[in-house]
Amino acid sequence: MDLILRLQRVLQLGRSSKASLEDPEESISFDDSDSYVPVRSFNTVAKGPFKPTVDDEACSKLWKVFIDQAEEYDEKLLKEWKADMEALLIFSALYSASLTAFIIESYKTLQDDPAQRTVDLLSQISRQLSNSTTDLEPSSTFKPSAASLFCNMFWFLSLALALACSLLATFVQQWTRDFIHKTTLRPSLVRRARVVAYLHFGMQDFGLNTFVDIIPMLLHISLFLFFGGLVAFLLPVSRPLTYAMAAVLVVFLAVYVGLTFLPLIFLNSPYRTPLSGVLWRFGNSFGSFSARAHELFDPEGITLTQAMLEKSVQKAERAKRDKKWVDYTMKLLTDDDELLPFIEAIPDAIYDPSSPNRLRKNNIGLVIPLLTSVDLEANVLSRILELLLKFRSWTDEFRTRCSSTCPRAIWSLALASIDANSQRLRLSPAHILQYRRLAHDLMTIFPFSTVRTLDTSTPILGRDMWSALAMVRLSWLYSVRSSVDMLEDIVNTDNFILDPNATTSANEIRSQFGRAIEICEHFISMDTSISFYISPRSLSGFSCIPFDIQQKLDEILRQRNTLTQLPEVIEGIKHLVSQLKDNDIWRPVRLCILQEYLLFSQHSVDLSGQLPLEFEFICSTIYPSSEVPIDLIDSHLSLDPSRPLLALKRHVEEKELNDTTDMLLRQHLKLLFSTVMPLCSRQQLLECKRFVRWYIVRRDDNISDSTRQVRWTDFDVDDIRRIGECIQAEDVQSPEENTTEESDSSFRTAFILLRVGFWWRAKVLVFLPELFITLANTPSQTMFKQGEGYTFFKTLLDLMVGFRLAALNDPYARSLPQHLAPNHVETLC
Repeated sequence: MDLILRLQRVLQLGRSSKASLEDPEESISFDDSDSYVPVRSFNTVAKGPFKPTVDDEACSKLWKVFIDQAEEYDEKLLKEWKADMEALLIFSALYSASLTAFIIESYKTLQDDPAQRTVDLLSQISRQLSNSTTDLEPSSTFKPSAASLFCNMFWFLSLALALACSLLATFVQQWTRDFIHKTTLRPSLVRRARVVAYLHFGMQDFGLNTFVDIIPMLLHISLFLFFGGLVAFLLPVSRPLTYAMAAVLVVFLAVYVGLTFLPLIFLNSPYRTPLSGVLWRFGNSFGSFSARAHELFDPEGITLTQAMLEKSVQKAERAKRDKKWVDYTMKLLTDDDELLPFIEAIPDAIYDPSSPNRLRKNNIGLVIPLLTSVDLEANVLSRILELLLKFRSWTDEFRTRCSSTCPRAIWSLALASIDANSQRLRLSPAHILQYRRLAHDLMTIFPFSTVRTLDTSTPILGRDMWSALAMVRLSWLYSVRSSVDMLEDIVNTDNFILDPNATTSANEIRSQFGRAIEICEHFISMDTSISFYISPRSLSGFSCIPFDIQQKLDEILRQRNTLTQLPEVIEGIKHLVSQLKDNDIWRPVRLCILQEYLLFSQHSVDLSGQLPLEFEFICSTIYPSSEVPIDLIDSHLSLDPSRPLLALKRHVEEKELNDTTDMLLRQHLKLLFSTVMPLCSRQQLLECKRFVRWYIVRRDDNISDSTRQVRWTDFDVDDIRRIGECIQAEDVQSPEENTTEESDSSFRTAFILLRVGFWWRAKVLVFLPELFITLANTPSQTMFKQGEGYTFFKTLLDLMVGFRLAALNDPYARSLPQHLAPNHVETLC
């Protein structure tokens, strides 16, 4: 009966198993009775083959990124393991074979030698035959020596460890093949991602990395045991030989210990042993001691390799290494094909369009060594200059690449070398002279004669070329100013205050005096002279050092023969340095650079319809709009500010006005009104002002009412003031030269500026007092006052000026002269 009940329970279990397969959410609960009750379980998971859902397939692209990254990492790691294991198998096989030969000889010392026993017995029999009274000595029990025991124990352990390494290395090779096979078994991205993640994190959880690191460690222990057994093996044979092998063992052990601890002290050390990682983890077990000793950012659970990677990107020593790397790279690039990709990468490393100064400040220190290297093979400007001089031997493709790459690189390097605020170079005094020479040589290779023709045989001709030339000229000028500062520091040093007859300071005085004389000689040499472009057939050369200062320097240098004349020479140099420190000496040169750049930019627009690279930024860097007009300019400078503006006039007469022409107009106006007294003839000045009024009227006619305020926002306070000066021209006051058309353009230009918008009042009202005074002094018979709408315009102007008088706290306020203010208030009332 009991057997029957058991059979029934087995049948019930079979039925319940079948039911659970048909309905996986339904399980069966049994009690002590023979009946069962199906129980619905909400916590069970459906069993069966995995099928990706729609949501899983939607994540295929995400899984693909994970698979690509994981497989790339795992593939490299497994290849390294495979290569290491192959090398280890070869070494362990050869080592085991060699060790076996030693063991064959050494294990004999562990047992009694039958041949030696026979010899002993024969000796004893011989003694007995010679003397019958001699008793037979009992045979002694064999006992191996301590040296033999240690030798064989070390060598057998060494052999066992070597064979174990071979076996484990074979296992690792098998595991790597199995890992690759399993991760590529399924074609579905979702399945592969799950398998890769499962096995990848399994390797991490079970510490396969540590296991692989232990295998070479066992082989190293085996080698130490071999050397220890070798010392014990030689001990009964020869004491000197034993001591020699012991010394080798000690040295080998010391080197091994040093290689083990060296990466723990210096993370950039290429030497390490398997024990290094073990000791690193052991040190980190005590409050992350190893990681904190190197001031790592995230010391928690960091490995030795991760610590090295983290230390390599820290800023403490990175700058010094980067400089060495840049210098080393430049010296390696011996061919033009190798150098050009490096030059192409320079603008990306320096140029930042979103920065106010267009520079990546953190990368300036990386580029400066390229400019200051004394070795011309490592100086990037010298290499670019050498590259450009060989342009005639280039292929068309290489010439095309250089035409876009070299100008941008030169522009970015020149920009990185200057400090716009101080108008000096960022370079140290020791490198300023070399940079000025290279900059001077670079300026001589720009093809001025091909500005109009766009000669394609010229390697650096393009719209970026003119920006590069302008920045090189500006950096060259700043290098001269930096040399003035150097000269000032030298002549004001305490060495020149000492008694020149004192023997203790004579050598130092001669050295400083020689440096001062060298700088002065450069001031009167060709290094401070350049040629500026005026027209396709005309160049104008001049020196940035005024001619009278050069003459005085020349006279002073003639008195330098003896130290007795040192005080007079130094005082003369100090006086000239004080003159060269005046900013007004250098501002005209910057205006010449700006004028040339505007002419080149106009040519670029004529030929390609585009402005050079960073046009407005370069113009503001050369000559900011905030600078006050210059009183006097030397006559030797070929400065004609009307030339670029009239070139713009010829360009836009039959073309559409746009933002490009607006930018050109603003910079031309800045150049035109950069001096108190115009540097052009009266007729040219009137023509320029007429063109400005014509441009403003025509530009306003082409702007819709909805975009008018947005279009005029690019004109700042100084731009509006300059346009206002064009309105108060002599043709408004001179009836004989005034025409109805000119009067109408003056009226319309002024009215456009007044009606732009109340929100723009701060900008517009800058020129109102001057305009009011001009109209007050204009004869009533001029065409301007007789024009239609003048009454309305005058009333509007009076109201705005009156409002201006009331706004005393306005930061832009410019009050009228006191003698006109009462009359104006009375008129308004």
